[in-house]
Order: sequence, then C-alpha cells, then structure tokens
Amino acid sequence: MTTQEAVETVKEVEGAVGYGPYSRALEAATSVLRIDGKHPMDDGYPSAVTLSLLYKEGALTPDAKSFLKFAQSSTAHRLMTNWVGIPVR
Repeated sequence: MTTQEAVETVKEVEGAVGYGPYSRALEAATSVLRIDGKHPMDDGYPSAVTLSLLYKEGALTPDAKSFLKFAQSSTAHRLMTNWVGIPVR
C-alpha cells in the first residue's frame, strides 16, 4: 500500500488507524494522534524521518549545484518550516 492509499483509507474507513508522514494538511481531514502526549511537531516526538540529499563529489551538474545552494538558503528553510518540516542547519 502506498502512503497516499493509507491516508485515503484512514479518511474513508471509520475507525481506521494509519501510519504515514505528517503534514499540516492531514489535520484538516483526519485526527493526528499524539504519542505520549506529543504532537508530531513537538521536540522528542518518538517517530521522525530525516530526508537527506546525497551526491557524488565531482558529479554535480550546474542545476544540481544551484538546487543544493537553494536547499541550504533561508528561503528554503522558511518554506520547509511553513510546510511543517524542520530544516537542518
């Protein structure tokens, strides 16, 4: 089952419980459960995933270099925070 299918099942099947990545949009259509009283955006929430961008040294195209520069910018960090991500510095 894909993440989207799991989310749709939770939305459509009364009493269903699912697991997936948190987004603010989910709270509009589902009940986001707290674990030990902690919301997914609280420090110490017991389930988290770190997204990493990996590349081979010397193999970056100019576009990829531009993207990495943007990903590390204050603008990208602000966008990630607005969409409930936690940017790593």
